[in-house]
Amino acid sequence: MIRERAPELDCNHDEGATRVVPHVLHMAQDYEGIVIRASDTDITVIMLYHLEKAKAAVWMEVGTSGQNTRRYVNLSQIAASIGPLMCKALPGFHIFTGCDYTSSFDRQGKIRPLQILEENTEFQYAFAKLGDADPDLETFTVIEKYTCRIYRQTSCTSINDARYAVFEKEFFPCVKAKDPLEKLKGIDASSLPQCHNGLL
Repeated sequence: MIRERAPELDCNHDEGATRVVPHVLHMAQDYEGIVIRASDTDITVIMLYHLEKAKAAVWMEVGTSGQNTRRYVNLSQIAASIGPLMCKALPGFHIFTGCDYTSSFDRQGKIRPLQILEENTEFQYAFAKLGDADPDLETFTVIEKYTCRIYRQTSCTSINDARYAVFEKEFFPCVKAKDPLEKLKGIDASSLPQCHNGLL
């Protein structure tokens, strides 16, 4: 057995999801097609971010054959379909809307926030900038506006204003009720958007 060391594969990443990238890019120099066997969304998002550097078609094998759920997802085709800006925005979006290390927005899911992101290039640029070493204040202002949209507060650009609007809609005391503060008894603050300080 001959073992060759590939110094270009050396990295100091602890997380396996990020260690996959140098291996795929290294293999893409010699092979036309590469299959990654994983079911982690983190790997999908990270690979889509780096896919423009790969010269090979990259697929992801997900599911299991025992339960007949094995599928091959063509990451190269997805990257070409959504475009390079969206691929650059996905890691910031994924982390911001909830992943292995961050909590998600209460009862918001990923589908609607993704649709909002797809429809607005301003939001895509902002999420793409989140990976920069020092994002500017304008980036955070746009992300705050995006968060207002997630909570259907399209007239708000301040998350604190959106938070108040959601609170007022859900829990504003009913004047005609026997006990006007009845709605406040069951208040669930987790259903409100994060405040400005918690968002950043």
